[in-house]
Amino acid sequence: MPRWPRTGVDARAARAAVLALPLAVLLGASTCSLPWTAYVLEPGSLVEEGCFDPCACPSLLPRELRGVLLLQPVAGDPGDPFRSFRVGWLLWFYGDGDARTLVTGKGSYRVGGEFGLQQQLSLDLRVGAEPVQHYDSGLVAGGSDADPLPPLRIEISRNGRFCYDRVFTIVATPRSHR
Repeated sequence: MPRWPRTGVDARAARAAVLALPLAVLLGASTCSLPWTAYVLEPGSLVEEGCFDPCACPSLLPRELRGVLLLQPVAGDPGDPFRSFRVGWLLWFYGDGDARTLVTGKGSYRVGGEFGLQQQLSLDLRVGAEPVQHYDSGLVAGGSDADPLPPLRIEISRNGRFCYDRVFTIVATPRSHR
């Protein structure tokens, strides 16, 4: 059985997961009545790992990130200025050939605000064979409040781009908007 080096991921299992995504979208992927929407990563989605300010250690070149994630609206409090979404499942890849790394996870996204449009993406990710770690954008300016399925353009990291970190830049649109 072929395996991806450095990740220990069974290539056949990863392919099966990718093929199962359309079925999960069609079936709703949940018992909840609100539908799931597939978001596809677009050009500009990157992963960077290494040193960021103020540290001075080497940084790796940004690598293209490809994949999908499923978002589902979450019914919220009518007084809450934010719209919330569940990120129920994601499958991303970066690297080439045998050095490909698989990223899986889940979390939440919210967009809105009272005094300006803000957004936050918070994910628990497994990168390759590493243990699950928390990545967060913090509450940052941006997002789209006019669209019921907002496009995503946001950066998440473990340490807020401080010293040694891994940073994911996410540029994604709902599949229905492509």
